[in-house]
Amino acid sequence: MDLVQVDAVVTDSKGNHVTDLRPDDFEILEDGKPQKISNFSWIELTPSKIPANERNLRREEVHRSIVLMIDDLGTPWEDLPGVMASAKKFVAEQMAPGDLVSVTASRGGMGFYQQFTSDKQQLYAAIDHIGHRPGFGQWVMDTPRGIELKTDRGEPPFGYRDPGNPPNPIGYLTWAIQGLRDVPGRKAVVLFSHGFFAPPGLVNLANQSGVVIYVLDPNGMDPGGLNPGDANNRKLAEQTGGLWIKSLFGKELNEDLGRVLEDMSGYYLIGYKPDRSDFELRSGIPVHHDIQVKVRRPGLLVRSRNGFMGVPDPRERAAPKTREDYLQQALFSPFAATGIRLRLDAVYGAAPPDPKKKKRLPVMRAMLAIDGGDLKFTDAPDGKKKLTLDVLVGVFNQDGTPAESADQRFTISASAADAERMAQYGLHWAKDVTLPRPGPYLVRAAVREEAVPAVGSAYSFVEAPDFDGSRIALSSIVLSSDGNEKRKSQDYMGSGQFTAGSTIHFGCEVFGVKNSKPPKKPDVEMQVLLFRDGETVYNSNLIPVAPEDIQGNLLAGRLNITKEMPAGDYSMQLIAFDREASKKKQMATQWIDLTVVKP
Repeated sequence: MDLVQVDAVVTDSKGNHVTDLRPDDFEILEDGKPQKISNFSWIELTPSKIPANERNLRREEVHRSIVLMIDDLGTPWEDLPGVMASAKKFVAEQMAPGDLVSVTASRGGMGFYQQFTSDKQQLYAAIDHIGHRPGFGQWVMDTPRGIELKTDRGEPPFGYRDPGNPPNPIGYLTWAIQGLRDVPGRKAVVLFSHGFFAPPGLVNLANQSGVVIYVLDPNGMDPGGLNPGDANNRKLAEQTGGLWIKSLFGKELNEDLGRVLEDMSGYYLIGYKPDRSDFELRSGIPVHHDIQVKVRRPGLLVRSRNGFMGVPDPRERAAPKTREDYLQQALFSPFAATGIRLRLDAVYGAAPPDPKKKKRLPVMRAMLAIDGGDLKFTDAPDGKKKLTLDVLVGVFNQDGTPAESADQRFTISASAADAERMAQYGLHWAKDVTLPRPGPYLVRAAVREEAVPAVGSAYSFVEAPDFDGSRIALSSIVLSSDGNEKRKSQDYMGSGQFTAGSTIHFGCEVFGVKNSKPPKKPDVEMQVLLFRDGETVYNSNLIPVAPEDIQGNLLAGRLNITKEMPAGDYSMQLIAFDREASKKKQMATQWIDLTVVKP
């Protein structure tokens, strides 16, 4: 290590960032000895200009990487629903374009839900999943008699409290820090906890990884005045350069989350050259070196990490060499590889009923749209143009195991005119998968061109409903401009682009509606909303749905795109209400992204 770098946040007495300091305003000490500052800069995170609904971020587009960790072991269970509601509000209103976010919990059992993403729908599902795991908020309770609960792989059983093998909250926080180590941007863990003890090794790992930990206690002040966990929470935050905040769920908790985002918005990056002896082992063990940052201007407060371990920087990952290396690295990276621009859409509907069990399984179509402008045709000996593409697609269960995969190589031989058309309009690839059960799935895709070689990647999250359940359920939405609302989702190959001044026809399948079979009549209403950059730009209000459409398992309608509507990316939400069902089973929602272009 040739340089030790320290992030320092400086605030005034009101908590506002101070941004006009120079190197001679700081003093930095290692193990009590002054160090000469060799590198100095003020880093300010400016708002990203990428679309608000972009779910496949490139590495250079990420400006903040955040793990929301809900401590469902160290937080009173009655506080957890309020924490999750505030976390959802954070995703809806406070998460910004360019933010990469992960949701995890101290009791584990999150599977692929805890992967980093900018897809808000996946984050909503992850927060919901925390409350749907067996034994949520009740780890110390006995298993109720007569109730059998199934757990996910690696999940402790309901009521499990064997002191020799308890849930491992420190392990899950360690995973969060290790996950942040290799991602770009300002890195932070936001830990919602009433009391969390972190050993020195975890603090050292956070500091070595450049991760700041913010601890928010959602329980506020105890009636007794002090909470034994306060000292641990404060220490964990202070030693990593973060904040410890006593909060209350609801408005105040989201305001405090806003304080965290504001705190992350800018910092000083201060560097100095360490002595070689700092990395010598003592009895074979790395040595911790204390760091203290002081600011000479009176009345200011400075926060930074408290030290570093004298260990060399980890080796960089080896560059890919083979076809499989390129595809695997692109497939599992949290960032979109952009050597080939790629769009992945995963839509689902209901398969025909099984002849024996009469059950409808969800069927999904994974669709790739490959930007033709990124394809490089080569000249073949016969005078034609040649292109070789590798396509790798994986569909993953919630526990990370593969549900389905496709690994194909395509060699295209085309005339010069055909190659030019492909370059203009791109290529499309699709695969249909009958899913083994309702539930969440993660779809990942990578495409590699052999000649360059160039790689593109994308991913999509889907949560297929139970089409045989006793509550209303919707398939994916199909959009078209040809007036065919009855096209099934698994037959959809649309581009998602519509011209201002045109009419969008939408439709989806609907199941589980009460009184949907004659002679009874269903009572269903729908509502369509359109969003841009998080703001509502259209609201249809409630629209009655004809009973014959429901009996034909169809919701359909149209949306007029005015000529004045600005070009750009939008999100459409379709809400269906089954008025005959109980309140808990009345509503189903679907989303789809679309792009408006000028004529």
